[in-house]
Amino acid sequence: MTNPSSKNQTNLNKPVSTTPTSPKTTTTSRMNKKEKDPMKIFLPMAITIGLVLCGIIGYLMYTNSAQERALMAHVSELEEAENIRIELEDQYNQALVDLEDMRGESEDLNALIDQQQAELEEQRNKIARLIRDSKKRNVAKEELANLKTQIASYISEVEDLKAQNEMLAVKNDSLLNNNLMLQTDLQSQQSANEQLEEARAVLVSEKEDLSKTVYFASVVQVKGVKVDAFKVKGNGKPVKRKVAKQINQLKVCFTTTVNEITDPGLEKFFIRVINPLGETMALEELGSGMIVNKKTAEEIRYTHVQEYEYSNDETELCFVWEPNMAFQPGSYNVEVYNKGYVCGTGAFMLK
Repeated sequence: MTNPSSKNQTNLNKPVSTTPTSPKTTTTSRMNKKEKDPMKIFLPMAITIGLVLCGIIGYLMYTNSAQERALMAHVSELEEAENIRIELEDQYNQALVDLEDMRGESEDLNALIDQQQAELEEQRNKIARLIRDSKKRNVAKEELANLKTQIASYISEVEDLKAQNEMLAVKNDSLLNNNLMLQTDLQSQQSANEQLEEARAVLVSEKEDLSKTVYFASVVQVKGVKVDAFKVKGNGKPVKRKVAKQINQLKVCFTTTVNEITDPGLEKFFIRVINPLGETMALEELGSGMIVNKKTAEEIRYTHVQEYEYSNDETELCFVWEPNMAFQPGSYNVEVYNKGYVCGTGAFMLK
């Protein structure tokens, strides 16, 4: 089989004939050229298209890779944000539970816990806002770390206050026990004092009674109380009378009795002359006045007072009373008092 290239090489070495070629030869040559032209055109186009396609594919692959990296970064940011949010909620909720568990009966302690919970909620909301902003996520992490420190500080503060309250409760219990003991001792002392006071009151009462008894026993009794009525004539001589309208002078006499209890000394005898109307006859200018009846504690008027240096003997005492007033007919009573007690009585009649 003959190599075409050899033939072409042979033909090239031969001198070109100047003889006109035949139409057949020309046609064959053109046909060969037409067969070679499509390859020359298609190949560069194919290469160009291939390069373009490779570029497009490379760009698409690069773009897809960048988008995938961006998506992965965004997913990573979202996961990070979610993790921070979960940690935030865990810390916040656990802090609320811990603080609630530490509540007690102390108003100060509960008020502090309410305040701390409100501050924690405010801090939680602040961090939640920072988490939603990707540019401030690092700040959110710092605030989250600060929140953990803040919670620990709050728990410690509550524990300290609770410990103080427990110490105060123990002291209060101790003081309460001491107070109860003191109250018991005080009640016992008061009971003893009351008993002593009652005993003292009894002694005082007995002493008063004894004193009253002794005092009453020291009263000098009188006997033979009698009253004589007189009419004093112009010559000054008194004459006994029984008719009331004729009377202008009374003479009252009584006799003291012996009383060994009474110490010798000055004794006063207060005489009351009581008219038929039950009125005490009294004139202050004639020595009348007021005394207290020790038996009734009543203040009474007396007609006259007679003083005597008593020496535990029997002595008749008399006084004359000229009231310069009209006497009424009827029954008159006479009472004699010593030391505020009635020590003798008498009576007389006027017609």
